[in-house]
This record gives sequence, C-alpha cells and structure tokens, in this order.
Amino acid sequence: MRKALLVFLMIFGQVGQLGHAQSKVAYDPRTSDPEPKPTAQEEKMIRGLADAAARKNMWQDENKMEYCSGNDFTIQGIAPGPFLQPNTQEVLYLYTYCFNRQYNMLGLVLVRNGKVVQHHLLKSLYFKMLALKDINRNGVREFLLWGGFTGTGTSEDWVTIFEYRKNIPTQLWEFEVGQDDCSGFQKGKNVNVLKVVPGKIPKFSFDQYRGKCEGKLTLIKSGAQAPDNPYGHKVEVFSGPLKATSASKPKSKKVFLEVFLQQMGNRVIQRQDPDCQGSPSVRGDDATIERVMQVMSDLLYMRNPQVPLGYVSLEAGSFLFVPDQTFRKVCVQFFE
Repeated sequence: MRKALLVFLMIFGQVGQLGHAQSKVAYDPRTSDPEPKPTAQEEKMIRGLADAAARKNMWQDENKMEYCSGNDFTIQGIAPGPFLQPNTQEVLYLYTYCFNRQYNMLGLVLVRNGKVVQHHLLKSLYFKMLALKDINRNGVREFLLWGGFTGTGTSEDWVTIFEYRKNIPTQLWEFEVGQDDCSGFQKGKNVNVLKVVPGKIPKFSFDQYRGKCEGKLTLIKSGAQAPDNPYGHKVEVFSGPLKATSASKPKSKKVFLEVFLQQMGNRVIQRQDPDCQGSPSVRGDDATIERVMQVMSDLLYMRNPQVPLGYVSLEAGSFLFVPDQTFRKVCVQFFE
C-alpha cells in the first residue's frame, strides 16, 4: 500500500535570480524549507474559501466529504507573483484541507491587489511547493510541486513544474528527484538535484547523487535530463467558488445564469452542453476565459446593475472545468 504525505511550502530564496546562460538550481532535495507564516486575516480569507468549496463537495469526493471535516486545514505556501498577469501585484496561496490515503484535498488561491481572482482545487499526492522565477521567459512565474509516496519499504519522490495557462494551473514538466529503500532492504538512496538554464525552451539537467541510507551522498554524474511524462502523476484540477460580500439569499440560480449568458454573448458554445453535465460551455481561448472570470467577478461582487444588490450570497459561486483536456471548450457550472 502506498502512503501519501502532504505538506505544501512556497520557497523563493532557494531559487534565486536565474542567469541567461548559466545553469541554476531549480530544486535540491537535500535542503530544508522554511515554513510560511500567514497572518490571521489571510487565514480567515483562505479558510472561508476552503469551507465554501467543501460544503459544495467541489473536490468531487466520492464519500461526499464524510471523512473530511477540515481539521487538517493549513496554509502551506505564500508567495508573490506575478503568476497569471504580468507586471501585477499577485500573491499565491497553497493550502491543505484534508489528508486522504488515496489523494489529498488541496487548494490554490491567487489574489491580485487584495482581491481573489482564482481559486483552484487539487486532488493529488504533492506535499511541497516552490516558486520559480519565469524559467521560460514569458513574463510570469512558474511553480514546482514536490510529491512522493512510500510503500513496501521503498520511497519515490518527483517534482512537477506548473504554469497558469488559460487561467488554469497546467502541468508542464516532471522529473524524478529521489528514490530509496531505507524502510526495506536499506541498500541506499539516489538523489537528483534539478538544474535549469532559462529560455523560451528551458534546458534541464541533473546532478545525480548516491549514498547509504545514513551515509554521505556522493556525486555520481552530471548531465542533461529530459523530462518524464508530464502526466505521470496526474493532478485533478477544479475551480472553487469565489466568495461574495453579501449574506443575502440568492433569489434564483436561473436569473444568475441568464445574466451570465447574456454578458458572454457569442462566446457561448451551448447553453446546455451534455459534456458539461447540462451546464453552459464557452470557447476555450484565452480571451473568452478571461471574459468569464471578469463577468463572474462582476456578478459575484454585485458590480453588475442587472443583479439587484444583495442578490448574491456567501454561498453563491461557480467553477470551470475542461471536459476533454483540449481547451477547445470550457464548462461553467453554478451553485447556490
């Protein structure tokens, strides 16, 4: 049986400023990581988002959150961006809501100028996070998730590099960074230090170390390293509800939906798409998804004159998902 562990951290000091042609460390399994220190206000904001997602079972847990009370909630990463929109003041938060033997329920929240603009939910085996400084030179930062499992006396560790693409955290590259049998035969351990030369197409390399379980690691070789299958450890990504500022009860989800469809215009593919469980689908291009987020923000924060003041409640929300991972279209679902 595999045992999944989960702790998320955001680190910037380890990465440093990456040079134009010099290889720099992107991830070093040998180093320890500082704990994030969220303020009470940050804790309250992120906990509110997480609780709202749990009430709606937005993680699509097959047990309907029966074994997830939120007692595991912890903010495990805080980092400045930009991650989504270049040249903006963005802060990225990572939290754990529940530990689970098969997967853990995680959240990724992006705040711009004090306002929540993205809230994505993850089901995965990752337990540490590290922010990278734009290794593909497109104006925004990437983030790296470290994952691992232990079973039958052996452990395996890997990292996956993500970037926001079309407003969704997307897996780009994956690398195995560690393996040992120190809980079994105790033959030893292998550790790979991941390095990168930034560029439009980043170049990756490994410093490979080997040693006894309790002994010193010795450098075996260094050289270029091709990424593994980027979906070798698939991450399920959902979008959680954005909290509104009024506690009034919504009058009708239908009214909310009609205003949304009107605002989206010809960007809507189908009003009731079977691929979207009967919810609307819209085009998957960047401009359309950006428009979706803007319209939803206006509706949820009552900046749309067609929605009466107090119409949107703390429970109102929506989430996006891609039905076939092609981004040809995106599903938009609403909750009261």
